[in-house]
Amino acid sequence: MLSRSPREAISAARPALLGRQGRVGRLRRLLPLWRVGCAAVLLLLLAAGGLEGMQPGEPEGAHHGHGSFRGLTADGAIEEAATTPSPNTAAPADTIVEVRLTDGSVFHGRIVQETETLVVIETAGGARVELPRERIQSMAPARGQIVDGRFWPADPTRSRLLFAPSARPMLRGEAYVANYMLFFPFVAYGLSDRFSIAGGTPLFPEIIGEVFYLAPKYTLVSGPGMDVAVGTLALFLTRELDRGSFGIVYGVGTFGDADRALTAGAGWGFRLSGDDAFVSDEPVLVLGGETRTGARTKLLSEGWFVLGNGASGVLSGGVRFFGDRLSGDLGLGVLIDDGVECCAPVLNFVFGFGGGR
Repeated sequence: MLSRSPREAISAARPALLGRQGRVGRLRRLLPLWRVGCAAVLLLLLAAGGLEGMQPGEPEGAHHGHGSFRGLTADGAIEEAATTPSPNTAAPADTIVEVRLTDGSVFHGRIVQETETLVVIETAGGARVELPRERIQSMAPARGQIVDGRFWPADPTRSRLLFAPSARPMLRGEAYVANYMLFFPFVAYGLSDRFSIAGGTPLFPEIIGEVFYLAPKYTLVSGPGMDVAVGTLALFLTRELDRGSFGIVYGVGTFGDADRALTAGAGWGFRLSGDDAFVSDEPVLVLGGETRTGARTKLLSEGWFVLGNGASGVLSGGVRFFGDRLSGDLGLGVLIDDGVECCAPVLNFVFGFGGGR
């Protein structure tokens, strides 16, 4: 097995990936489409449900209102709901549930009463809502927490930073469809509570490169305040599978809670081709952080550093907007290589589903 630096590994793989025509130069053709796509995704995120607005399915005034309201849903799912808070009545359990109705409405709260025909929940704002059972499509423990009388949903993309993986696992049955930088789609699925696999191919292979990529990850340790995982990102040439693969193998740790955490890891570039194989002797270090700033927003930072002669890397930072299933990242990336080259926009779009969502 030969040992090479990450730069040598990239140089060795570049001809096969890009071809003699120099496809990277043709990426300029995608700039108008990229700008239009950015605008479209931002509009979609803003229209996806009031990212900092009221709790989905909870009508305005229900947070702190008194009295009652009628005609809450279009098909009469809730005929009447009392909204007078009852602080003297304790909920039978502290579990926050998510109740989805047949008309698409969503409620979050604690169950305070159940009968054969009715479920009564107390929302984050203290309002009581009566839900007829025939109108309930699903009812399950909610993913999130109540903060200052408001329901804060869990980040649906907690297994990743802006691009680099965190050590947090996807749960069994969880899945997401993602698009990084608009041109690099991913599909990921949790095969167990510790093992997940992702993959995809560029949207414009004739310009970007005819490759597909696989990214399995296994979480070795998962507990309060700490997760540790190993994984790889492997790329394969679509029309030349016999030439093997190249990519990076890594180990990563995430330390902190769901709202504030630090992620650190290291990876080594590799290439496998028949009997020839090499791995870099200079690691790529990854350092990232995240902090929650609101019910549906989070600040993210991420840095990739190649050590050795003439250290280089990529620094990026941005904000994540998210709801129960949809999330989007908007930020900037800076290349550091014998100076600073500014700047490249970062725009990611992720839709999560499965796993009880």
